[in-house]
Amino acid sequence: MSSKILPPYPTPVEIIRVLSNAFDTKLNNKTLDDQVSKLDTDYRVIRSLFSDAIEKPLKKYISDKAAQLLAGRLSILISNYLATVGKVALDGISRSHSVQLLAKYYFSNLAAEIVASFVEIIGGPHPVMMVASSDKAVDVTLNWLSSNEKGWNQFLSACSKEQKDRIAAWRKGQDLPSLQSIHLMRSWANESCPENIDWNRVKSLLIIARAIDWFRQYDLGSVAAEEARICLWSDKYSDNFATKAQEQQIACWKKFNNVFNIIGPIQHDLLRTSKKSKDAQRNLRDKLDNARKVLKRIDPEDNTIYWVDLHEARWHVLSGDLEKACKFYKMAFEGCLYRNGEQQKDIINEAVIVAASLKNPDKVFLKKLKNVAITFGYEIPVTSSIQGKKSNKTSEFIEDWEVNLWQSHFGKVFPKDGMFVDAVQPSVSAKIGPGFIDIESVKPDYRYPNRVIKVGETWKKSMPQIVFFTMIKRGGVVKKLLKKGAKLNVLSDSGESALLLALEALNVTEVPLKSLSDSLYKLLTRHEYKNKHKDIINTRTQKKRLLPIISAVESGRLDVVKKIISMGADPNGRGLTDEQSPLNTCLKHIGTIKYPARFLHAQNTLPTTPELLDGNRRHSAGLSGYTLEHQAQCLAEKKNNRLFNSMMERSNKLMIDRMAENMSLDTMHEIAKVLLDAGADPNAEHMSPVKGYTPLMLAAELNEQDLFKAMLNKGGDPFKTYFNPTLKQEMDCQKIAHAWHAQAVLDVLK
Repeated sequence: MSSKILPPYPTPVEIIRVLSNAFDTKLNNKTLDDQVSKLDTDYRVIRSLFSDAIEKPLKKYISDKAAQLLAGRLSILISNYLATVGKVALDGISRSHSVQLLAKYYFSNLAAEIVASFVEIIGGPHPVMMVASSDKAVDVTLNWLSSNEKGWNQFLSACSKEQKDRIAAWRKGQDLPSLQSIHLMRSWANESCPENIDWNRVKSLLIIARAIDWFRQYDLGSVAAEEARICLWSDKYSDNFATKAQEQQIACWKKFNNVFNIIGPIQHDLLRTSKKSKDAQRNLRDKLDNARKVLKRIDPEDNTIYWVDLHEARWHVLSGDLEKACKFYKMAFEGCLYRNGEQQKDIINEAVIVAASLKNPDKVFLKKLKNVAITFGYEIPVTSSIQGKKSNKTSEFIEDWEVNLWQSHFGKVFPKDGMFVDAVQPSVSAKIGPGFIDIESVKPDYRYPNRVIKVGETWKKSMPQIVFFTMIKRGGVVKKLLKKGAKLNVLSDSGESALLLALEALNVTEVPLKSLSDSLYKLLTRHEYKNKHKDIINTRTQKKRLLPIISAVESGRLDVVKKIISMGADPNGRGLTDEQSPLNTCLKHIGTIKYPARFLHAQNTLPTTPELLDGNRRHSAGLSGYTLEHQAQCLAEKKNNRLFNSMMERSNKLMIDRMAENMSLDTMHEIAKVLLDAGADPNAEHMSPVKGYTPLMLAAELNEQDLFKAMLNKGGDPFKTYFNPTLKQEMDCQKIAHAWHAQAVLDVLK
């Protein structure tokens, strides 16, 4: 990118570098410098760079609580910024103009919110005074400390002349305090330092003040600070960045007035779904060539050429040539990043269909598309939990079922009627809809007990015999296959093992109701899982993410959970569509049994989160579309359907009744303790029921005193917080317990 003009939006790594300079947390991190100008940085690298460059250094110099609070706010700033990049277009605007817009109408608001919320929690000068242009923020903070921090003046008196001169230079703005010097202030007065000074607050306030003064060294920083002051003074936060951006775009696009009569017909005639005239293919070819020449002349910096690349790609699709189309989608994708708002999503959604539908799907390109979609919040990761060492494998970004899903929608995105008259629509086959199997037509092959069979009438699924006959509950066949030497360490093409399917038969929480027969489970667990049994026991299915240890928890049976753990199950494995841990799953079911009315209310008021949408997609067999937006539309239609709502209400009540009959609170408490003894993490963060929630927080909410104590004994952190978006504040276990009137837990926290 170094040889090209910068896109209007700075990259997230550019933002991280600016913040690390402002807070003086920047380490000698070559990765930061290497990644700063990349437009498709791995979303996980962005997170790790933020942690290394900001969060970890802050924790080194100030208290964990203050560092978590400040880093949490800055992390939200970056997340919100990337969401804005994905929505608000700035194409046609130069970087120099765009950063002025961002400073005045965007970052000023976010800065005001961060300073106000931080000062409200830890105390300090009025936020307006900290960002006022007439005074240095460090000077304002030191004045406030002299008036409000007991012992501060005594501390200053005990400082040496050199130290007093240094503070005076900070006050005058002649020098900015370094993070290191702020950290070492406590040692300046040695034995004379008063003990009652709240050094965590002192250091935190000075670090915030230092960052404000760093920004105000620059014209853009001064503009942002002044706008932040106005926001704080009026207590009104401006939300007109998008409007201002659009106004600036209109002004910048005036130079393109002469080409609108060229662009318009191309855009109209290359609609994917419209019927094409006989001469459309040749005529549009000429128009595209002409448009490219004109835009090259008017826009030599190629800021808008991605538009031609996109329509060139579409022209090749409608001509039936997916290989050439994919080349131009790559160019359009690279050209639109960090400039074109919502159309970035449209280009990604169109490109994944074509890249997946090639004879050999272009998984490298699909990985790039998915990565950027995650970065801008259009999609969620394949694995959102922090589990194990990350690799650069394609499978950590896209799964086989997703490729199949994209392939299955080719005909909808590019219908046959929209193709050019003489073009042949590419033949793309995929698995879509429910898989129907003629069970009686499948016979066991005892001569080859490890044979893999393909089953299905609507589409084929590969399954080892032992897995298939366990699925259809043919105990006699399974027993005979085992006697003939069938291996148990085998999986179907979607990741199912025979043991998992036997465990799912015991699942008390599933509707339609399961048999709860344990005959197959007992049969299979009596046989030794040799060699790679730990791999099988910790393998989850692809789409629904079923995991043996979680299936065991959902049986409500202590003996089953103990057995699966003894076979090597990871007590911190993640499963189900929202990536639950076994301990969190156990706590959620305790909550359902204990407070069924609360559960029903929660089910009726579930927020439409990306995790909920992805769960719907994973359970819909491709019938609800392929994007998260499609899932939102599908769910909205369901919520307006009286029959569907009635069915869901009945289903939830069936589940509650089933759990009441087959799960006891005492047993679930014992299961939770067994998981803790096996190493389950009470501080593991989850996306559900609330983003950032931990099992310990859930125990606090449910007023589970004994379990709360057990988790504390296993390293549970009651001071860990999550951000409550409704209250706009960090909540720890004590605040959660107060909110839910969990007196028994509050007694523990006294």
